Amino acid sequence: MRYRELLELYKKGELAEQEAEKVRTDIERQEAITDYLLEVDEVFDLSLSEDFLKERTLSDSEDFVKVINRSIRKAFRKLGVIILVMALIMILFIQFALPQIVSLFYYDPGKIIGEEEYRTTKQIELDMAIYTSLMLPGYYRNVVNVTDRGYGNYDINIPQSISYNGRFSDISGKIEKGRLTLYNNNVLRRPHMNIFGWSEILSETRDSYVTDQPLSELTDPVDYLTVSMNPADKYVVFVTLNRQMPYEDFIAWTKKEEIPGLLWCAPCTRASGYPQNLGFYYDFLYGTDMGWDRDAYPNLFFDTDKGINKESTMLSHFTSQLRYLASREEFCKMLEIYPEELSAAADYVEENGLRIYGFVTLVNKEQAEQIEKSNEVFQISAEELI
Repeated sequence: MRYRELLELYKKGELAEQEAEKVRTDIERQEAITDYLLEVDEVFDLSLSEDFLKERTLSDSEDFVKVINRSIRKAFRKLGVIILVMALIMILFIQFALPQIVSLFYYDPGKIIGEEEYRTTKQIELDMAIYTSLMLPGYYRNVVNVTDRGYGNYDINIPQSISYNGRFSDISGKIEKGRLTLYNNNVLRRPHMNIFGWSEILSETRDSYVTDQPLSELTDPVDYLTVSMNPADKYVVFVTLNRQMPYEDFIAWTKKEEIPGLLWCAPCTRASGYPQNLGFYYDFLYGTDMGWDRDAYPNLFFDTDKGINKESTMLSHFTSQLRYLASREEFCKMLEIYPEELSAAADYVEENGLRIYGFVTLVNKEQAEQIEKSNEVFQISAEELI
């Protein structure tokens, strides 16, 4: 007898007491199972299709319970697989994707910005090249090794690729979420005050260093004791001119006087206040192998020496460097540079031209003494190369 027929007899009350008791027990058990499944309906989908209910017949209550148990086990297996897959996705996300997503919100020194024939240019390499060109004569750097530690954190190493004294000074440090820490900050530390003598004429009654007067008529030179220099070493020598010269006149004078060494020119960059420690190299070799947006920043570096004696060429070069660095707000923040001052300096020289009041060169003691004898030189000071 089928179980359905047994149920019909139970409903009619035609079953013996012993069989009727067995059916009642089965019904209670099935009601309990149904109530339980309803309570966890959001977790387990144990609904049976209409076709299944039509075609499926159970010989007894044990078969029905087996089907229910199989459905529960299947739901648990499905849930376990889902949990395992979700856990794996979360682990992969945390390990690989999340560090990169966090890094998007901070300065990325390792970002590739140029693919040239002989080298790939990273973001910090171009930033550092412009920074050292404008503000650190004698300490140009354009190579930076970057190790990405994720979450906006990087280890950096800044090697010295060119040496003028036979010694090399590499700089190590880290960038953590846009904050720069250098373990040896001496090389990249900017002077606190202007390094040329024109700042000495400023007073309560005079707030501008820009003038056509010779500096010797306004103040006395300072003796920096160049005799204490070691004759065998090269030095970073800061030369204050006695009068401010237009760029082309200045270059003509250096050639006439046969000024040795690598020239870094310091032009007037604002009408009032202290002169800024800003300048540019009179050299076309720096940065020629780097990649950058040449349309936005023409003459950022030169490929040849054509035109470098002309003011228009070097004006474009200097203002391109100033405006590029001003656009790198995250980098400027790390180095405590004010972009608005760089933009203002670019505006000033575009309006007034390149008026050179001093220069830097790398020479030995004998060469420095020879430069000091020139009538156009007000005073010189020397620093030992680090």
